[in-house]
Amino acid sequence: MKKYLQIFLLLVAMLLPWATQAQVSCPPGQTSCNVVVMMWDSYGDGWDYGDCYLEFYSGSTLLGSASLLDGSTGSTTVPVCEGDSIRVVWNDPWDGCTDEISFRILSMGGDTLMEVSDASMYNDGQTMTTFEATSSTTTSSREASLTRGRRGR
Repeated sequence: MKKYLQIFLLLVAMLLPWATQAQVSCPPGQTSCNVVVMMWDSYGDGWDYGDCYLEFYSGSTLLGSASLLDGSTGSTTVPVCEGDSIRVVWNDPWDGCTDEISFRILSMGGDTLMEVSDASMYNDGQTMTTFEATSSTTTSSREASLTRGRRGR
């Protein structure tokens, strides 16, 4: 039974990025670029089997999401449009994500936009950071990283 579950989770992990990433159609004059999300889980069960995840928004439009469904490491790309202000939101609907979850968001140029070593510091639905997307590199406000709040328990 465990083997079937592993095969199912592997298939879902392969198809999830395709199913959850928006196809970005940038306005005339803007080019498409990507941000990369590198994800780790020290326990090895993914981000609580995908229950915890990041969402990337431009205004109120969801551009994509990122989660680690199983295992210890993974990465995904999220398409964005040059010049857009991107907002990153943490989702932990069951309030169960622990200090085993960490991630790094990289610009198209390889610059670190945000690095989190303990995701349990964030509340469900909290904006973690915002940044402006550009085709060569992406600049982060880092404001949210510096002023993030502790979980209220």
